[in-house]
Amino acid sequence: MFLIFLCSFSKAQIKINPDKKITRQEADSIRSVIMNRELLLNPAEASRFWPVYERELKEIQKLNRDYFIWLNQNKNQVDRMSNSELQDFLQKQDEYLQKKLDLRRAYDIQFRKILSLKQIAHLYLSEDKYARELVQYRIRKGLSD
Repeated sequence: MFLIFLCSFSKAQIKINPDKKITRQEADSIRSVIMNRELLLNPAEASRFWPVYERELKEIQKLNRDYFIWLNQNKNQVDRMSNSELQDFLQKQDEYLQKKLDLRRAYDIQFRKILSLKQIAHLYLSEDKYARELVQYRIRKGLSD
């Protein structure tokens, strides 16, 4: 039932939060619209794809959240760091990027069991499109982060 709702969902149906901030639910709705429009999932593919994709998103969000907490705690210290501390700082950034790449590769293997290669290519293009459309949505609606 939820998948039918997502497939029929249109941008015009996205409600604006009255406090002028986009909610996670609004952002997720925009993502779902884009993904369904771009991937053209049949019901069987959709029922297998969405749970895997949601797990990937949660892992990426946790990885990003942890990294940006660390970065915010350390970025103002760079000018005062010793070479050894700078080396650790740069190593931590590299580790974050490697974890993101490893995560993408692991989920790519899972997506290949569900989607065609063309759909996987559209998936990755859709994620970029989502980011750009979300920025445009915020600008059009005068929303803040």
